[in-house]
Amino acid sequence: MELKKLGETGLESDKLIKYNGEPEVGSTIDKKDLIAVINEMEKFNDERYNHHETIKKFEDIFSKRVGNQYAVSVSSCAVGIDMVLKYLSLNNADEVLSCAINFHGTHLSIINTGAKLVLVEANQDLNIDVDDLARKITPNTKAIVVTHMNGVSCDMKRIRELIKGTDIKIIEDAARSLGSMYHDSAVGNNSWACVYSFQYKKMITTLGEGGMIVTNDRQLLTALQRYRSFGLGENWGTNYKMTSVQAAMGLSQLKRLDEFVNNRRILARYRTERIRQSLEEFVCPKDDSTYYNSYYLYTILVPSVWGKSYRDELILRLNDIGIKCVIANPPTYQKNEFIRMNCDTSRTVLSEKLGDRIICLPIHPSMTTIENEFLVEAFIKNAKFIYKKYFGGK
Repeated sequence: MELKKLGETGLESDKLIKYNGEPEVGSTIDKKDLIAVINEMEKFNDERYNHHETIKKFEDIFSKRVGNQYAVSVSSCAVGIDMVLKYLSLNNADEVLSCAINFHGTHLSIINTGAKLVLVEANQDLNIDVDDLARKITPNTKAIVVTHMNGVSCDMKRIRELIKGTDIKIIEDAARSLGSMYHDSAVGNNSWACVYSFQYKKMITTLGEGGMIVTNDRQLLTALQRYRSFGLGENWGTNYKMTSVQAAMGLSQLKRLDEFVNNRRILARYRTERIRQSLEEFVCPKDDSTYYNSYYLYTILVPSVWGKSYRDELILRLNDIGIKCVIANPPTYQKNEFIRMNCDTSRTVLSEKLGDRIICLPIHPSMTTIENEFLVEAFIKNAKFIYKKYFGGK
């Protein structure tokens, strides 16, 4: 395929541009979704209408899908993390550990508790490095927020073994990993609590915003239900509720989750095969019998000798032909001054180096085979150009 002759591929440049590295809408909306929303809205005219029924149905079906007893729908994933952390009643003598490579909202939630945010190095999957985690656990550690980055599960078995016999709570942040699996088990049922996102960009959406908390802890369930609805007359609370119309959309979208994930995996398998054949020093996303990747993002690490400058040049070259990539994510304190001023002051040097190598190629369940092939060939061609220009490669 001649990359400079975009028209000959049957593609339009704005078609490729629409698939950013993190598309604005991560799923697709079909007529069944629209009908579900309209049907729910039409119920408003019935004086017997009970909006709690649709919300409860979404929670029940979702909890079964991911293998937990209980689910609590909320207005966003970030709010869900806030609520779970609030239950722990943390103070400034407590520590909460979290991977440095992360979405900044997760770290803001930890800082909001008043506890000390302790950053842990990332591994090559951009997930928390369990060896570094072991070094940073202290008697003051109250919780570990484990973020499954970009569709790949963390090594939950080792993390659970690490805290066995302690009172440390594991909170999973699966905002980007709905549909992923670990040892044939859905991501989200390997801990005390797990929080998911239904924001626009995520694997499924509930009309742009929304989230879900799952747990097997009945006491936590009761507390969360109170927090999200003004305390229910028992304790403090505010309004963190999801609407019934959002829940109707969630129920409809959840039916197609397997389709969305399967489409992403087909695209990703082709990419990985081609890139590994042509660019041996590049690190493609993990996906094997233990780690079933849902590919929220298709995340590649450029060679360590490239570093940030050559990675950035590759991104610019791809951008020039309509392929927009993102970097998701460098250590949060590098981009967020508030986090830098409110976390453990030690740098995570290894994570910074990994952050300089990240490039996320556009991926979306509605992307066609032709689009995917064009993207991969463009990536390989431009990467080889940089190799030849700066490193004397072929």
